[in-house]
Amino acid sequence: MEWGKIHYREFNRRERDIKEKLADTLTKHSQAVQAINNS
Repeated sequence: MEWGKIHYREFNRRERDIKEKLADTLTKHSQAVQAINNS
């Protein structure tokens, strides 16, 4: 039971890291697209 809790928490943390990286990538991508469209 305890291992399951630890594993679940670790999984949640990893998922949040992935989502943050993805959001960061999307932000950079949309900025690049805007720069291209404006030039």
